[in-house]
Amino acid sequence: MELAEDELKQRNFSSFKFCMVVDPSYEDTTHVAILDYDKPICYLHEWTKAWHLGFATLADLADAVLAVKKSLVEKVTKSTEISVVMEGGVVHEIVNLPPNINVAVLDYDTEGVEKERLEISPVDEELCVISKW
Repeated sequence: MELAEDELKQRNFSSFKFCMVVDPSYEDTTHVAILDYDKPICYLHEWTKAWHLGFATLADLADAVLAVKKSLVEKVTKSTEISVVMEGGVVHEIVNLPPNINVAVLDYDTEGVEKERLEISPVDEELCVISKW
């Protein structure tokens, strides 16, 4: 988790706050989750029985640590698109948008719009104008 935090900070990502939660069990399955402290996001959830957790070599342990780091970095940096559906309104600006979030504004008020600007809506396959932010 700390390795992923360091890499994300070097890449100037700050829209995450990792929090590790461990539900240990000596008799059943132990769960480890990495959540976002401020948002309802689960970046990682792994579980195993205590007697199954082990690594044959130090290299195997290092590979597992690096796989978790890679997974966390990918989940934070993965691009997400938000669609804003509107009719007759105007979006002037979208502020404080995290760097990994893309917004597509779907405007169904198409009267007087040039035909080359019209697109099929990914929401309902109706004609609209799509503006990307």
